[in-house]
Amino acid sequence: MQFEEFMQILPVLALRYRFLSLILSLLEFFFCRPVSTTARITYIDNTTTNEALKDFLDSKHLPLAPGQHISFTSSEDECNLKTATVTFADKATCKRATHLPFTDMKLNNKYIFIEDEFKGLTVLSEGNEVE
Repeated sequence: MQFEEFMQILPVLALRYRFLSLILSLLEFFFCRPVSTTARITYIDNTTTNEALKDFLDSKHLPLAPGQHISFTSSEDECNLKTATVTFADKATCKRATHLPFTDMKLNNKYIFIEDEFKGLTVLSEGNEVE
């Protein structure tokens, strides 16, 4: 192949490279996203204890990571509801927790919500003060 021929097909090769690069990026985004093992649980009744939440998760076969301590936070404007951040034993457990049917999400007569895509907003300590 001569230099002139190469220069003629260079734009085509560059376009194909960009297209393949775009396809690979999209595949990586949709199929290789890491799944978190940490989830936020919201709308927890204010009377719910640490043990009650652990027992609820155990009853749904959703084991927590070893040594997991659940910290609750609450806000005065949230109608006596609490929020907690928990770390599950593995990614598959976390995924199962976030996909529980709504009817299985009732704890202390309140429907809770479990999400794993909360942009890093986590509970750092108990109480209603931000540290």
